[in-house]
Amino acid sequence: MGRERVLDRYELLYEAGLVEEARRDGRPPALARKAIPPLAVPMRFDHRRILATAIAAAAREAEIPPCGV
Repeated sequence: MGRERVLDRYELLYEAGLVEEARRDGRPPALARKAIPPLAVPMRFDHRRILATAIAAAAREAEIPPCGV
């Protein structure tokens, strides 16, 4: 249930300026912060977003369809 929303959670953190990638990309909320909380190791380019997308897609594929009993 939680893995399907991993991309949404990352996007919220990014938009709020709570990940280092937001500061690197020049997002105003991140630039306004004195320090970014150490939530995870920053990744280069869009690798964290790509990873979040892959995890969400894999979680959707792994879902077991409801039983029609």
